[in-house]
Formats: sequence, structure tokens, C-alpha cells
Amino acid sequence: MCRTGAAFLSVFLFLACSGVSPDAASRPEESPQGFDVVILGGRFVDGTGNAWFPGDVGIQNDQITPITPPGLLANAEAELRIDATDMVVSPGS
Repeated sequence: MCRTGAAFLSVFLFLACSGVSPDAASRPEESPQGFDVVILGGRFVDGTGNAWFPGDVGIQNDQITPITPPGLLANAEAELRIDATDMVVSPGS
């Protein structure tokens, strides 16, 4: 095996064995109190020119949490729940 292949394999095996969940970044950090607002089932447009994508998002203490796959926040505690099915959610003021 060439050195490049061996180096790649070593790095791959190290990362595979590190125990880091690949979707850990997509899980919002929810406090015990829950969210102030949860927006469910929206079509998210991120302002980069990429196509929209479906998802849910939580807002807590005026901070937007990472957008999650649809349904992940369906049972999250929230003071206000917004059903954004078939609606566009985009950044702006």
C-alpha cells in the first residue's frame, strides 16, 4: 500500500474509532426549560443561493439553534410552536 493510502486509512480509522456521532452537530442543545419558539416543518432558505431544505428550528434566549431534520423537534417543549408546513423560513430582519 502506498504511503498516501496508508495515511488516509490511518486517519479514517482514527476518526471512525473516536466515538464522535456524525449527526451530533444537528442536535440542538435544549435546556431543561425547552425553547421559547419552535418552528416546525418549514422550507429553509439559507441565503447562499442553494436550494431550500426541509427542517425544524428552535429559538431560545434570542439565539437560533442549528436547523434539524424535520420532526426532530416535534416533541420539544416550547412556549410558542409555529407550524411552517409548506411555508418558507429565511434569515432577515
